[in-house]
Amino acid sequence: MAALERTVKTETRVRTLREDTTVTDWSTPSRACVQWGAEGSIIDRSDAHGVCYGVRHDDGTAAWYALSELALV
Repeated sequence: MAALERTVKTETRVRTLREDTTVTDWSTPSRACVQWGAEGSIIDRSDAHGVCYGVRHDDGTAAWYALSELALV
């Protein structure tokens, strides 16, 4: 996982994977924006509560994901 994290930078193209059931600290409004199986680009990174990435989906919406919920395109 650390190798993948080093390759994920702003504008990196990713595809969202199925929900990681070990991630339990997302708020309900945050999870409402999530799209599984969608492609998009990394727009931000946060490590305030563990590393997570903001993704702008191809339809223009955005949501936050744990690294385990992303795959490089």
